[in-house]
Amino acid sequence: GAMVGGRQVGTRGEWAEFALQDGRSYYVHIISGEKTWARPAGYEHVASRRGVTGIPAPFAGGMQSNVYVGSLPVGITDFGFRQLFGSFGTIISTKVVSELHYGFVKYATMQEAQNAIDAM
Repeated sequence: GAMVGGRQVGTRGEWAEFALQDGRSYYVHIISGEKTWARPAGYEHVASRRGVTGIPAPFAGGMQSNVYVGSLPVGITDFGFRQLFGSFGTIISTKVVSELHYGFVKYATMQEAQNAIDAM
């Protein structure tokens, strides 16, 4: 069977999962475009350093996108974090968990979120 079509049902790290109508799933590497029927190692357990979090709804205009960012430098502030990621698009909100060195950036569009992911 061909790995085309289907509906995107999840994203973990650099992999997106697509579900076909016959119940099978395949995975696409967001950066390289590589496709595989096999679930990537650790897909269920990825504490992603980059990638869109959660399970995206079917793409719709105005859909917001939340990006997880790991390995933040010690002492980064909300202001500094927003400055780092503001060049990729319109930021709706940010959340920095400085003591654990990670944060989230919510962009106005999926494309802006993808721009930030691509640049990481």
